[in-house]
Amino acid sequence: DGSAGLRGNPGNAGNPGSPGNSGSPGKDGTPGDKGEEGIAGNPGRDGQDGPPGPRGYPGPPGNAGKSIPGPQGEPGSPGEAGAQGPRGPAGIKGMQGLKGIRGPQGEPSRGRPGPPGLRGAPGESAEGIQLNPYIVAFHSQTTDIPICPTGMTKLWDGFSFMFIDVDVDNWKQQLGEPGSCKRVMH
Repeated sequence: DGSAGLRGNPGNAGNPGSPGNSGSPGKDGTPGDKGEEGIAGNPGRDGQDGPPGPRGYPGPPGNAGKSIPGPQGEPGSPGEAGAQGPRGPAGIKGMQGLKGIRGPQGEPSRGRPGPPGLRGAPGESAEGIQLNPYIVAFHSQTTDIPICPTGMTKLWDGFSFMFIDVDVDNWKQQLGEPGSCKRVMH
């Protein structure tokens, strides 16, 4: 064998080699520094309604309301007459009432007319009396009895009677007629 030659010059760069096999995962690194606050995201979609919550406690009483009365309504039409109800039971007997106060003494009442009297003696002569075919009545608005006009003869004194009203009937009398002067008024 001969002696080793001189060291040659470096060769040209070779072509890139084939990719190597994937290495095994490295160990977890230490936590990095806190990053800056990110941009706010878009609002999310509405979620589904949740189940009903538990019943709440009763609230405090509210303030008293103020009602405003409405306008008065029209009168209703008369209703039909109802059927007559059954007769009710007899009530219990009431207590005896107190004795009443004694009333004032009554005026004496006029009795029935008596039998016709005996015929009287003949009257005096009618000289100086003027006979008048008219009979009229004169009334006074005082307690004084009116005086007959000259030339007329007084027949009787009595009480003024103008009309009477009983239930639905009434009778009236002209004050100028003799029937308006009653000798007795009950």
